[in-house]
Amino acid sequence: MMKPDFHLFSYAKVFFDDFGFQNGIWRFVLKAKDGGIPFEAFDQEDGWHVDRLNLLSVVRGLESLEQPSSVLMYTPSRYITRAFENALQVWKKNSWMWERFGEDVPIKNQDLWLRVDQALMFHDVDCRFYGTESHQRRLATHQRAGRRKIRLSGEMGESGSFQSSNRPSYAMEAVG
Repeated sequence: MMKPDFHLFSYAKVFFDDFGFQNGIWRFVLKAKDGGIPFEAFDQEDGWHVDRLNLLSVVRGLESLEQPSSVLMYTPSRYITRAFENALQVWKKNSWMWERFGEDVPIKNQDLWLRVDQALMFHDVDCRFYGTESHQRRLATHQRAGRRKIRLSGEMGESGSFQSSNRPSYAMEAVG
C-alpha cells in the first residue's frame, strides 16, 4: 500500500448515568499526511452498544473525506478490525447475512456496514488495531508478570525474551 493520504483514529465509549441509562460517545480524528490541521468530530448517542458506536465513528470519518483517498485507520475495536480482515467480503457475497445456529440472519449493524462498503468503493482503507488505556494497562501487567517470571525461573528464549506458551503475545504500534 502506498503512503496514506490520511490517518483516521476512531474511538467510542459507553457509560451509565446516575439513573442507569446507557449513554455513549463516538469520536474520530482525521489527520492529513501533509501535517495539515486535523479534522475532528464527535457526538453522543444514547442506548447504543460500544461496537455500534465504534463503527459509527469509522463511518463518519470515511464519509467526511471529500475525494477518493488512501486511509490508514486505527481503531480500538477488535469487532471492526476482524471484520475488515475476514468478514466484509463474505458478508457482501452472502447478501449481508451470516449463519447463526443453522439459520441465515442479517449481520449486526448492517446499516452501518453498508455505509462502510459504500465508502470502500472510493477509498483504499488499511485497518489497524490500537490498544486503549485499559488495554495498555493489561499489557503492562503482562509484561511485569513476565519479567518477574524471568527473574524467578531464569527461562529465557533464544531472543533473550521470556518464552511461555500460555502467555499472550501482543504487537502494538505507536500512534501519534
